[in-house]
Amino acid sequence: MSNAELILRLKSMIQEKKWNLFRDIIQHRTRYLTVVMENVEQQHNLSAVIRSCDCFGLQDVHVIGENYQESINPKVEKGAAQWTSIYSYPSTQQCFQELKKKGYKILVTSPKAKRFIHEIPVEQQKIALVFGNEIKGVSANAIAQADELVKIPMFGFTESYNISVSAALCMQHFVNEIHNKVHNYNLSQQEQEEVLIAWMQNIIKNGEKVVTELKNRSTNR
Repeated sequence: MSNAELILRLKSMIQEKKWNLFRDIIQHRTRYLTVVMENVEQQHNLSAVIRSCDCFGLQDVHVIGENYQESINPKVEKGAAQWTSIYSYPSTQQCFQELKKKGYKILVTSPKAKRFIHEIPVEQQKIALVFGNEIKGVSANAIAQADELVKIPMFGFTESYNISVSAALCMQHFVNEIHNKVHNYNLSQQEQEEVLIAWMQNIIKNGEKVVTELKNRSTNR
């Protein structure tokens, strides 16, 4: 069964209003920009960043560290985790290797950076924004493997923003730049189909089982 055929079958199981919403939102989904969270400990922060990623149309979130599920607070992320694709890694090195294979430029956020986010051109390459631990910041390993360090302009005495605020500010800037300057930031047709299937699976009762059965029926014909 092709993705298109599977989507038609699943579409008949959800409300038309929900399908129209999915169809509208998928048009703005992107993997051109993605976010990496390295060893974030506080529930509020990881959950808030995932929520912001969904709101800004970022499909993927990459989490470095074990048991990230325990760090997601449903009261904060407001269901955003079911609309985003969350990938976890045991180490920074493994995460960065995977992202570089996919063509991402790794931008690690640090108050010690020499360049501001608005100085980074978005047209040349996909961007992965890396945010670190609430207390320690990004690791020395992340800094060593980064393609570049970047920072947000600040005009007060405090050295840094809260991590979830930093992530939201960076996303707003880069998403606006990408929408204005990058023509192919949207998901490919195949990616859109795969995400739509995942979204519908999440809201259909026993969705994973339903999708598996539909695929098996098609294979056994």
